[in-house]
Amino acid sequence: MTGGEPSDGGAARGDRVRYLPYRPGPDPLAPPFDTARALRGLGRRVFDGKRPHQALRDLLRQGVDGIPGTDELLRQVRERRGQAARRGGLDGVHRRARAELDRAVELELRALADDPSDDARVRESELASLPRDTAAALRHLLAGPYPWRSDEARETVARLLEEVRNDLVDARLGRSEAWRAHSPDPAGVAAMATALAALLEADARGEPVDLDRFMAEHGAFFPEFAGRPGTLDDVAEALARRAAAARAHASSLNPDRRAELEGLLGEAAREAGLAEALDRLADALLRRRPDLVREAFAEVDGPGDLGLAEAVDLIEELADLDELARALEGGPDGVDPAAAERLLGPGAAEAVGRLAEVEPRLRGAGLLTGGRSRPRLTPQAVRRLGEAALRGLATGRRGHRSGGHGLAQERGVGTAGTARPDAGDPGATVPWEPGSPAPLDAVATVRAAVVRRAADPQAPLLSPEDVRTAEAEERAAAAVCLLVDLSSSMVRGGLFGPAREAALALYTLVGARYPQDAVRVVGFDETARPLSAAELLEPAGPRVQGSNVQHALLLAREHFGRHPGRAPVAVLVTDGEPTAHLGRDGSPEFAWPPRPETAEKTEAELDALAAMGAAVTLIVPGGGGEAGALAQAVTGRGGQVIRTEDETLGVKVIDAYTSRRSGR
Repeated sequence: MTGGEPSDGGAARGDRVRYLPYRPGPDPLAPPFDTARALRGLGRRVFDGKRPHQALRDLLRQGVDGIPGTDELLRQVRERRGQAARRGGLDGVHRRARAELDRAVELELRALADDPSDDARVRESELASLPRDTAAALRHLLAGPYPWRSDEARETVARLLEEVRNDLVDARLGRSEAWRAHSPDPAGVAAMATALAALLEADARGEPVDLDRFMAEHGAFFPEFAGRPGTLDDVAEALARRAAAARAHASSLNPDRRAELEGLLGEAAREAGLAEALDRLADALLRRRPDLVREAFAEVDGPGDLGLAEAVDLIEELADLDELARALEGGPDGVDPAAAERLLGPGAAEAVGRLAEVEPRLRGAGLLTGGRSRPRLTPQAVRRLGEAALRGLATGRRGHRSGGHGLAQERGVGTAGTARPDAGDPGATVPWEPGSPAPLDAVATVRAAVVRRAADPQAPLLSPEDVRTAEAEERAAAAVCLLVDLSSSMVRGGLFGPAREAALALYTLVGARYPQDAVRVVGFDETARPLSAAELLEPAGPRVQGSNVQHALLLAREHFGRHPGRAPVAVLVTDGEPTAHLGRDGSPEFAWPPRPETAEKTEAELDALAAMGAAVTLIVPGGGGEAGALAQAVTGRGGQVIRTEDETLGVKVIDAYTSRRSGR
């Protein structure tokens, strides 16, 4: 991708266009962040019983709004790390150096073979007895020094020493062009390393340092600071990470290989005291940044022979990947986008940046409040989650429609998922039902047909499901009580979240479409208690055994008693038989298998509700055949039983409410 920029007056005059190099960054065509989708993802986890901070953490781990989460980024880190660890062995410098030395010895032996003198035989014997330790062999040859007969052999050894010396500089100071330009001058590198070590040591003692003077003498090693002020920390930062990687490389070798490496480097860098200067600088850097000390990487192995600088590059990359993984495990806030881009690419950096914006955006939209460690959902968030739940149930209901009960868009929730201002007006529409005396609503019918054909242009122009009728005047107000089992069996069955979401959707529907109705949600396990809309999003408490249906029905009866004259609507959601009841002292009594007394007290409450004209609708989620005795007790008193799969639980709850309150 390229970018054009007009010059000398702009493209309007036909001037030339200057093309700039592509720079990766955020996609300018990416859709804006969807706060509503993020809230829904957060809400699903809260419905399942997580605290808001746990739900937010899980949301960021799994991703939101098309953004890969930290779990996916961690997977990429581990994959990249595995590939890097198999790139090559850490002791390739030994094999390379030994191969070059063996080549020099072979060239020398060829030169000596044509010489019949005793001196030639002595030299052949000396070469044959060289130690296998490359550093020791070089030390022996250089100590004399050995009088080479072969010029090519002498040049091979000299080149070997220069390559190892340059590799050492690259390994300790980095592989930038600036360092490579100075590698042939060991005296200049040693002088810079000694001066920088002295600055760091003086600063550690609290003494003043003259960084300007250092940069005036050695600034060519640091071109990134040319023309701008820098601090001693700026200069030391990259070198400290490199020094830590070099130390980790050495500690990753077995003791014999480490000793051989130190000897080889010592022989190659003996000139101008380079080895001592680099060791002093490394010590000063790591004293300044002890947090960068790396563990050994003994698991690194591969078919390639890496040079010393390549091996240190690999160690530095592995250490950076480990550091990135630790940061990702703590959440996106602590991740350096630059590190993510360097190690995983621009897509990862963009993902980290967008994930870090999720919580601030939710707070900015007024959906989260409280401290960073303990965020809380605001009333606005609760309201919007209820609207989203109801909108989702409306979609699900259209896919499972078995009757003609109005919901969501047809009963007071607009297409954007918010309550219509005229939610309670007689002008609302409902799907047409055969035999309905209500007049047709032509505008609503055409609108429904257009929406349907937009999704499927090949569909018929008009379908019976498009037909809408004007809803008659509101029927009498109702008192509705939704009784939701929140016991441990519901949690184990994955029904806890869907049940709470259905309850919040009911609150939203009543507020939007039937504000004259008195609604109450009762949650029960070993005991029963009323739950407000906000309490439906409270963190789940400890799992409690027992389904005290009797206590829940008692609270429903009390609710109906406080609202005489309103049609009583009772909807009970439970996945099994009652296993608890209230004892004579009012405390709960749980037993498994259930005691006959539990069933007797539960049926007594059903009788009391029937006497008030309240027929119970029992919804058994999970698609199983539980609650057999309870189902018989409900149907024997004029109620009905609905068995449903988990994904249609909310739809069945809303249908049960709308059907009962309208007398269907």
